[in-house]
Amino acid sequence: MDNYPLEGSYPRVGLHIVLLTFQDGKHVGTIKRKLSSNCMGAKILQPIINEVEECPEEILDEHGGEITLTSPDGDTCVIDDPLLLVMSLVKVEIIAYEQRK
Repeated sequence: MDNYPLEGSYPRVGLHIVLLTFQDGKHVGTIKRKLSSNCMGAKILQPIINEVEECPEEILDEHGGEITLTSPDGDTCVIDDPLLLVMSLVKVEIIAYEQRK
């Protein structure tokens, strides 16, 4: 992300794009989530993590019931089990932010 402005007055509503990375062995896959809020940083990431922990079935349903992971060799595997989805989350990153007026 090129710019993440912490300065300025609150409340300020912005749209965050958050990239979630899942990994099983050498197989890696990502999905994106959008969250509009007047929070920043960890206050954005925690609700996304909570959503994965508390509603993994809904996340899988939004992606056709499975998330595909790919190895560097091009081999694929899928995560279609809610518990495995929770256990395979390895990274949560804000990749874009757009301030709303």
